[in-house]
Amino acid sequence: MNPNQVLILEIIFDCAVGVPFPDEKLIPSSHLKYKKLYVNFYDKSTNKYIYGSSTIESKMSKDKQDRWEFHGENFNNIIYVKIDKFKKK
Repeated sequence: MNPNQVLILEIIFDCAVGVPFPDEKLIPSSHLKYKKLYVNFYDKSTNKYIYGSSTIESKMSKDKQDRWEFHGENFNNIIYVKIDKFKKK
């Protein structure tokens, strides 16, 4: 691979589990309107985070509160990442 080549990654989010709703006593479920996943990237070459890179909304379901689903008709669950001057190690 040419050391000055550009690499484009396609990351597709489908489902995640294990993050339940907050305790009903602290935050009533009626106050929950949506769930969002915030995706940040870390640049190992500079040892810094690239903040606020992307946000993906998840479906809400009180029956499956610990299940985050990122697919469906009205969901954009794909992130494209462009890496300039990619060097294969």
